[in-house]
Amino acid sequence: MRVLKCAGLLICAAAIAGAWQKKPFEINAQTPEGALLSEASQTEDEARKTALLEEFVQKYPKHDGIPYAGTQLQAIYLKNGSLDKVVPAAITILAVDPALPLAAYNGLQACEQKKDYAAIQLWALKTVEAAKANLAFPKPSDEAQADQWAKDQDYAKQVILRCEYSLSHAAVEVQDPKTKIELAEALLKLNPDSQYAGQALPHYLFGLMQTGQPEKAASVAEKILEKDASNDDMLLLVTENYLTAKNFDKAGSFAKQAIEALKSKTAPQGGDAAAWQKARDSKLGRAYYFAGNAASENKNYADADKSFRAALPLVEADGQLLAPTYFYLGFVNHEMSKALKLPASKPLLADAKKFTTACAAIAGPYQETCKKNLAGMQAGK
Repeated sequence: MRVLKCAGLLICAAAIAGAWQKKPFEINAQTPEGALLSEASQTEDEARKTALLEEFVQKYPKHDGIPYAGTQLQAIYLKNGSLDKVVPAAITILAVDPALPLAAYNGLQACEQKKDYAAIQLWALKTVEAAKANLAFPKPSDEAQADQWAKDQDYAKQVILRCEYSLSHAAVEVQDPKTKIELAEALLKLNPDSQYAGQALPHYLFGLMQTGQPEKAASVAEKILEKDASNDDMLLLVTENYLTAKNFDKAGSFAKQAIEALKSKTAPQGGDAAAWQKARDSKLGRAYYFAGNAASENKNYADADKSFRAALPLVEADGQLLAPTYFYLGFVNHEMSKALKLPASKPLLADAKKFTTACAAIAGPYQETCKKNLAGMQAGK
C-alpha cells in the first residue's frame, strides 16, 4: 500500500514540478500555435482537446509549449488506454525539456501497463535521468521560488524511489530469466542499497542459475547473506558453488552455517507442518552431505563420516543424493579402516562394505564404481 500511495503523490505533485527554474509558459492566443493551445485549454470536449493538442505537437515539436501540451496529451492517453502514444509523446517532450521527470514517468506508466519489460527498464532509467537533472538545479535565492524548488526536489526524489520499485517489481513479475537479470542489474546499478533490492535479488539469482551462471549467482547469494546470515537457501547455494570451485574450507564453513540455520528453524504457524518438515529435512540432508563432501576432500574422514551418517536418513527419498551418500560413507570408512590395525579396523571395514553394497544396488553413475570397490574390499585391498 505504501508504494501505491507514493505513486498517487507523484501524479499530484507532477503538475507543479519544474515550474520554478523556468519562465512560466504563457499562451499567446495572437499566434497560430497559441490559438491552438488557447482553444484546447477552453474546450471541455476531450476528443476536440486531444485533436487540438495533437495538431500543436505535430506542427510545433520544438515549441516552448510542448511540455504543457505534451503532458496533457499523455494524461489523456493514459486515461483512455492509448498507451502506444504515451512514449512517443515523452520523447517529444524530453527533447524540449530533458529535466521534466513527469513526461518520462508517464512513459514508464504506459510501459508498466503494457507489461513491456524491456521498455520498463529503459523508461525507469530515463525517468531517473530527468529527475536527477531536476535535482541538479541550485536553490534559488528568491523565497517564493525556493518554496517551489523544495517541492520539485521532493518530487524528484519520490519519482526516483518509484522507479526503483518499478524495476524491482518487473524483475519479480517477468518470466524470462535473461530479462530478470537485466532488470535486477539495472536496479542494483541505480541503487545497490535500494529498499526494493531485497525483493529483486532472489529473482536475480534465479535468472543467473537458469542462464548457467552459478558463480555469479553465488556472489549474489553472498551479498544476501551479508544482510541475512541465516538464509538457508543462499547458504546451500554458496556451499555448492565452493564445492564446485574446490574451495573445500569455505564449502565446509558455509555447510556448517546452513546446518545450524536449518536446525534452528521452526515451522510457521498456520502452515502445513508436515510439508514444512519434509522440505526442511531435505535441505538439512543436503547441508550434511555438502559438509561431508568438503571434509572428505580435505581428508578429515572422521568428520566426513559423522556428516554423511547424519545425512543418510534425510536423503533416503532423494534420488540424487542417496547413492553418493552411500558411496562416500563406504569410501571414508574404508580409508579410516586402513589407518588402524586389526581388530580395531574390523568394524570400520564392515561398515565400508555395508555402505558400498547399498550403493552398488542403486542404478546410476555410482553403481559400477561401488561394485569394483566392493570387490576390492572383499579381496582385502
